Amino acid sequence: MEVFKFVNEIILFENIITTSISEEELIISANNKETQIKIERYLSNLEMIPVNRDANKIFSTLIKKYHLSHNIKIADAFIAAICLTFDFSLFTLNTKDFKFIPNLKLVSHSIKPLKLPLK
Repeated sequence: MEVFKFVNEIILFENIITTSISEEELIISANNKETQIKIERYLSNLEMIPVNRDANKIFSTLIKKYHLSHNIKIADAFIAAICLTFDFSLFTLNTKDFKFIPNLKLVSHSIKPLKLPLK
């Protein structure tokens, strides 16, 4: 709930863009159908950036460079690749999963993970 409250406050000042990967990670976090519908409704208001050819190239580079040394996850590599491609900042609780990637702009926070179900 704190994440959504924080994002609602930010959204008044700037555009929030998400990826299909981030969207699916949130949907998977739902523990029941009602919560899943609420998450989907909330996400429907956000612009979703697709993975394109440039992002795919960066994704491939990140996997090859960091899968052994930093155990980068596929979803994290895709999210980072999209942010790098479009020069977006990445808002994340898990900066440790991304801090080793050069030129990736991270916006860290201390908001606790979602408490489900949402109102």
